Amino acid sequence: MVNEKLQSPAARARALADEGAELTHPDMLNEDVRWRSERLFTAEELNFDSVQAAVVWMERVAGEVDPEKLRPCVLNIKRELALVVASERTSNRDRQLAVEVGQWLTVWLQNPRIFADWFALRRNTSEFVRIFGS
Repeated sequence: MVNEKLQSPAARARALADEGAELTHPDMLNEDVRWRSERLFTAEELNFDSVQAAVVWMERVAGEVDPEKLRPCVLNIKRELALVVASERTSNRDRQLAVEVGQWLTVWLQNPRIFADWFALRRNTSEFVRIFGS
């Protein structure tokens, strides 16, 4: 199940309506628009189920014009990844990916201006290719 904080008001409303709750459409629509305008990333974008999905997301972060706008969000995601790594229920594959993305975020947080060049180099290292493929 998706974390409720990441789930849009529209998705939560749909679940409530499926259980018989009566909802007013304009209020839900307005709330959903407000919620989406405040979100930097959707739950789907933060679902790193493959290294390719994580790369696409990281390229979006690296392309952001104002890194300071993203900094608090990136710090939160880094903390969440640390929890994934520490969990005993995390598979080895998911742990490796979480460690890798955490490393990317560390470099981005230290110096967003050099990140794109570093990221291209990292993805071509023998270690990265061995773990994640080309």
